[in-house]
Amino acid sequence: MSDTDNFDDCQLIPIKEFPIEAVRKLAKNYFPVGFFDDYKITKKQGEELAKFLTKAKRGVQVYGALLCAGPKCRYASKCKLQKWGKAPLGADCPIELMLIDMWIADYCEALDISLHELDLPSNKLDRTLIVDLVLCDIKIMRLEAELSLHSFEMTKYIKSGRDVVETVEPSIALSALEKAHSRKDKLLKQLMGTREARAKAQAEASKSMKDVAQYMSDLVAKAEKAQKSIEIDNAEYTEVDSEDILIAGG
Repeated sequence: MSDTDNFDDCQLIPIKEFPIEAVRKLAKNYFPVGFFDDYKITKKQGEELAKFLTKAKRGVQVYGALLCAGPKCRYASKCKLQKWGKAPLGADCPIELMLIDMWIADYCEALDISLHELDLPSNKLDRTLIVDLVLCDIKIMRLEAELSLHSFEMTKYIKSGRDVVETVEPSIALSALEKAHSRKDKLLKQLMGTREARAKAQAEASKSMKDVAQYMSDLVAKAEKAQKSIEIDNAEYTEVDSEDILIAGG
């Protein structure tokens, strides 16, 4: 059940009393005093704000996509939305937004982390690395599109005295693509390294707990053994003492 299920869609709710904690905290703690006094929002507005805050925490889902420039976009000739006349001019590119969401979900699935767990403070390092990886993926996609539209090489004309020398150099996009792939490889290694280190630490902690449990079990066993020994000694002492009494009484 959602926190907002008890409210009607059109019902106005004071923003400082909104049922989603992130929205309340934003209004109460991060604006000038009195800024949102008596200000009310609808259930839909509050839910949209909460969703935005969650995505903003991952950064790339809010700021990673290009703004649609319509026919002026450098990738317009490759864009299906542009061909259909449905490019949302001035809005975030919906194709990139969807790819970002998909890639984050893919990395989470590969690492066996739910999207909810990704936002927990304990997973901040994983979240940072995953966001950086997705940014690399976006950059790689754009650069590959750039190279598909233009040559892998660029021609430069350099004036040397009275002569003009023509030189051919690798495309800047090709160099940037190589750097993006290199950074992605480093991030993947770093991500795997942190998870291996975490798994090792958890294994050591588990072993330590088992050692403690075994130690406590041994102590209990020794205590029980000692208790049985005392009970046997007491029983023997009582038996001998009873015999002495019988002999003395006879």
